[in-house]
Amino acid sequence: MTNKDFKEGMEVSCELNGIKVWDAKLKKVSDNGWCIHATRNGLTQDWCIGDGIDLERHGVTNLQPKPRTIDDLECGDYVVDKGGYKRKCLGRCGEVYAMSSWWSKEIDNNERIACDWFTAYQLKTAGWTLYQPEEVKETDIDEVTVDRCIKVVEDLDSHGKQSEIMRKELVQALKNLKNKYETKNN
Repeated sequence: MTNKDFKEGMEVSCELNGIKVWDAKLKKVSDNGWCIHATRNGLTQDWCIGDGIDLERHGVTNLQPKPRTIDDLECGDYVVDKGGYKRKCLGRCGEVYAMSSWWSKEIDNNERIACDWFTAYQLKTAGWTLYQPEEVKETDIDEVTVDRCIKVVEDLDSHGKQSEIMRKELVQALKNLKNKYETKNN
Protein backbone atom coordinates (compact mmCIF):
# COMPACT_ATOMS: atom_id res chain seq x y z
CA MET A 1 0.00 0.00 0.00
CA THR A 2 1.39 3.41 -0.93
CA ASN A 3 0.48 6.88 0.23
CA LYS A 4 -1.43 7.37 -3.04
CA ASP A 5 -3.92 4.78 -1.76
CA PHE A 6 -4.54 6.64 1.52
CA LYS A 7 -8.04 7.97 2.18
CA GLU A 8 -9.21 9.91 5.22
CA GLY A 9 -10.84 7.48 7.66
CA MET A 10 -9.64 4.37 5.83
CA GLU A 11 -9.53 1.42 8.21
CA VAL A 12 -6.17 -0.35 8.25
CA SER A 13 -4.12 -2.92 10.12
CA CYS A 14 -0.36 -2.67 10.57
CA GLU A 15 2.53 -3.20 12.91
CA LEU A 16 3.76 -0.24 14.95
CA ASN A 17 7.30 -0.92 16.14
CA GLY A 18 6.66 -4.65 15.76
CA ILE A 19 3.32 -4.75 17.61
CA LYS A 20 0.26 -5.76 15.55
CA VAL A 21 -2.51 -3.17 15.49
CA TRP A 22 -6.04 -3.93 14.23
CA ASP A 23 -8.85 -1.51 13.52
CA ALA A 24 -6.67 1.56 13.10
CA LYS A 25 -7.72 4.45 10.88
CA LEU A 26 -5.79 6.81 8.65
CA LYS A 27 -6.17 10.44 9.61
CA LYS A 28 -5.09 13.40 7.47
CA VAL A 29 -3.47 16.06 9.64
CA SER A 30 -2.22 18.46 6.95
CA ASP A 31 -1.88 18.75 3.17
CA ASN A 32 1.10 16.42 3.25
CA GLY A 33 0.81 14.72 6.65
CA TRP A 34 -0.87 11.54 7.88
CA CYS A 35 -1.37 9.79 11.21
CA ILE A 36 -2.50 6.31 12.10
CA HIS A 37 -5.18 6.64 14.77
CA ALA A 38 -4.95 3.44 16.80
CA THR A 39 -5.71 1.90 20.14
CA ARG A 40 -2.92 -0.20 21.68
CA ASN A 41 -3.01 -1.69 25.14
CA GLY A 42 -6.14 0.32 25.92
CA LEU A 43 -4.47 3.61 24.95
CA THR A 44 -5.75 5.60 21.98
CA GLN A 45 -3.04 7.52 20.15
CA ASP A 46 -2.12 9.08 16.83
CA TRP A 47 1.02 7.67 15.24
CA CYS A 48 2.36 10.33 12.87
CA ILE A 49 3.80 8.97 9.63
CA GLY A 50 4.64 12.17 7.77
CA ASP A 51 3.74 12.04 4.09
CA GLY A 52 3.44 8.24 4.28
CA ILE A 53 6.25 7.55 1.80
CA ASP A 54 8.88 6.12 4.18
CA LEU A 55 6.71 4.16 6.62
CA GLU A 56 9.50 1.99 8.04
CA ARG A 57 11.34 5.11 9.19
CA HIS A 58 8.30 5.81 11.37
CA GLY A 59 8.19 2.22 12.71
CA VAL A 60 5.24 1.20 10.52
CA THR A 61 5.30 -2.14 8.69
CA ASN A 62 2.69 -4.33 6.97
CA LEU A 63 0.23 -1.47 6.48
CA GLN A 64 -2.84 -3.01 4.83
CA PRO A 65 -6.34 -1.70 4.21
CA LYS A 66 -9.02 -3.56 6.16
CA PRO A 67 -10.87 -5.95 3.83
CA ARG A 68 -14.15 -4.30 2.89
CA THR A 69 -17.57 -5.92 2.95
CA ILE A 70 -21.05 -4.89 1.89
CA ASP A 71 -21.36 -3.26 5.33
CA ASP A 72 -18.76 -0.70 4.15
CA LEU A 73 -20.69 0.22 1.01
CA GLU A 74 -19.93 3.69 -0.36
CA CYS A 75 -21.25 5.68 -3.31
CA GLY A 76 -19.59 4.40 -6.47
CA ASP A 77 -19.11 0.85 -5.15
CA TYR A 78 -20.50 -2.14 -7.02
CA VAL A 79 -22.24 -5.20 -5.63
CA VAL A 80 -22.55 -8.54 -7.40
CA ASP A 81 -24.77 -11.57 -6.89
CA LYS A 82 -23.99 -15.27 -7.41
CA GLY A 83 -25.21 -15.07 -11.00
CA GLY A 84 -22.75 -12.29 -11.87
CA TYR A 85 -25.34 -9.53 -12.02
CA LYS A 86 -24.08 -6.15 -10.81
CA ARG A 87 -25.57 -3.02 -9.29
CA LYS A 88 -23.91 0.29 -8.51
CA CYS A 89 -24.43 2.26 -5.30
CA LEU A 90 -25.62 5.65 -6.52
CA GLY A 91 -26.31 7.29 -3.19
CA ARG A 92 -26.72 6.85 0.52
CA CYS A 93 -29.16 8.27 3.05
CA GLY A 94 -28.33 7.08 6.55
CA GLU A 95 -28.26 3.30 6.36
CA VAL A 96 -30.21 3.04 3.10
CA TYR A 97 -28.52 2.83 -0.29
CA ALA A 98 -29.87 3.94 -3.68
CA MET A 99 -28.91 1.16 -6.08
CA SER A 100 -28.88 1.08 -9.85
CA SER A 101 -30.74 -1.43 -11.97
CA TRP A 102 -28.87 -4.72 -12.28
CA TRP A 103 -27.00 -5.81 -15.37
CA SER A 104 -24.68 -8.55 -16.59
CA LYS A 105 -22.42 -9.22 -19.56
CA GLU A 106 -25.51 -10.00 -21.63
CA ILE A 107 -27.54 -6.99 -20.48
CA ASP A 108 -26.65 -3.37 -21.20
CA ASN A 109 -24.93 -1.48 -18.42
CA ASN A 110 -27.65 0.14 -16.31
CA GLU A 111 -25.37 1.72 -13.72
CA ARG A 112 -26.80 5.22 -14.19
CA ILE A 113 -30.44 4.24 -13.69
CA ALA A 114 -31.61 4.46 -10.06
CA CYS A 115 -33.88 1.56 -9.31
CA ASP A 116 -34.33 0.61 -5.66
CA TRP A 117 -33.40 1.49 -2.08
CA PHE A 118 -31.88 -1.23 0.13
CA THR A 119 -30.21 -1.63 3.51
CA ALA A 120 -26.96 -3.58 3.72
CA TYR A 121 -28.92 -6.31 5.50
CA GLN A 122 -31.38 -6.62 2.58
CA LEU A 123 -28.55 -6.79 0.04
CA LYS A 124 -26.74 -9.49 2.06
CA THR A 125 -29.83 -11.63 2.60
CA ALA A 126 -30.59 -11.40 -1.14
CA GLY A 127 -27.10 -12.79 -1.87
CA TRP A 128 -25.32 -9.60 -2.96
CA THR A 129 -21.66 -9.04 -2.00
CA LEU A 130 -19.24 -6.15 -2.47
CA TYR A 131 -17.62 -6.45 -5.89
CA GLN A 132 -13.86 -6.20 -5.53
CA PRO A 133 -12.14 -7.07 -8.81
CA GLU A 134 -8.60 -8.32 -8.38
CA GLU A 135 -5.98 -6.02 -9.77
CA VAL A 136 -4.72 -7.39 -13.06
CA LYS A 137 -1.01 -6.97 -13.46
CA GLU A 138 0.62 -7.16 -16.85
CA THR A 139 3.20 -9.90 -16.89
CA ASP A 140 6.36 -9.43 -18.86
CA ILE A 141 6.70 -12.27 -21.36
CA ASP A 142 10.03 -12.56 -23.03
CA GLU A 143 10.64 -13.96 -26.48
CA VAL A 144 12.47 -17.04 -25.14
CA THR A 145 9.46 -18.06 -23.02
CA VAL A 146 7.08 -17.79 -25.96
CA ASP A 147 9.51 -19.69 -28.23
CA ARG A 148 9.71 -22.51 -25.64
CA CYS A 149 5.92 -22.71 -25.45
CA ILE A 150 5.62 -22.88 -29.22
CA LYS A 151 8.24 -25.67 -29.35
CA VAL A 152 6.49 -27.71 -26.61
CA VAL A 153 3.10 -27.42 -28.32
CA GLU A 154 4.51 -28.24 -31.76
CA ASP A 155 6.19 -31.36 -30.34
CA LEU A 156 2.97 -32.67 -28.77
CA ASP A 157 1.69 -35.88 -30.29
CA SER A 158 -1.65 -35.34 -31.90
CA HIS A 159 -4.37 -37.92 -31.38
CA GLY A 160 -6.96 -37.46 -34.06
CA LYS A 161 -8.10 -34.57 -36.21
CA GLN A 162 -9.61 -32.54 -33.32
CA SER A 163 -6.32 -32.60 -31.35
CA GLU A 164 -4.38 -31.53 -34.45
CA ILE A 165 -6.72 -28.58 -35.02
CA MET A 166 -6.41 -27.51 -31.35
CA ARG A 167 -2.61 -27.82 -31.48
CA LYS A 168 -2.42 -25.64 -34.62
CA GLU A 169 -4.73 -23.02 -33.08
CA LEU A 170 -2.63 -22.93 -29.91
CA VAL A 171 0.61 -22.58 -31.89
CA GLN A 172 -0.93 -19.73 -33.91
CA ALA A 173 -2.11 -17.98 -30.73
CA LEU A 174 1.40 -18.21 -29.25
CA LYS A 175 2.94 -16.87 -32.48
CA ASN A 176 0.48 -13.96 -32.40
CA LEU A 177 1.51 -13.29 -28.79
CA LYS A 178 5.16 -13.33 -29.83
CA ASN A 179 4.47 -10.87 -32.65
CA LYS A 180 2.57 -8.59 -30.28
CA TYR A 181 5.49 -8.70 -27.83
CA GLU A 182 8.02 -7.93 -30.58
CA THR A 183 5.92 -5.04 -31.87
CA LYS A 184 5.53 -3.62 -28.34
CA ASN A 185 9.28 -3.73 -27.68
CA ASN A 186 10.40 -2.23 -31.02
